[in-house]
Amino acid sequence: MSIEISNSLHAAGVVDAVPEGAPFFTANGAQGFAAFGTDPAKNSVRTGPGRYKLRLTAPINLLAGDGIAWGQPLTVGFFPDNHPGPRAVFVTVDLADNFGVLDVQTQEAGMDKDFSFSIVVLRLAQQATGS
Repeated sequence: MSIEISNSLHAAGVVDAVPEGAPFFTANGAQGFAAFGTDPAKNSVRTGPGRYKLRLTAPINLLAGDGIAWGQPLTVGFFPDNHPGPRAVFVTVDLADNFGVLDVQTQEAGMDKDFSFSIVVLRLAQQATGS
């Protein structure tokens, strides 16, 4: 008897989201995500400070348990003396399009704020058993 587990990485990216400019995926950082643009039907978009709608290039139903998504703030160096507070990245599904869009919120010290973050979407294992 064997178990085959395949296709676990669904999407991964690093978003550079500086407050002074438009967000973008760094280097090769848009694996499985549409590039940032102005059309939310086709592109990933920034909807406000610390708020993003990231469009997936292939659908996945996170609400049905087909996968899991999470984000992580990116920080340069260690915590300086004037560190403004803890940073958090919240990732949820978009209820209007739960197959193709992730709602992402970035906060610093409890307030919405733009900063760079990484995001990963894993497809939960589809197992095939056989003998």
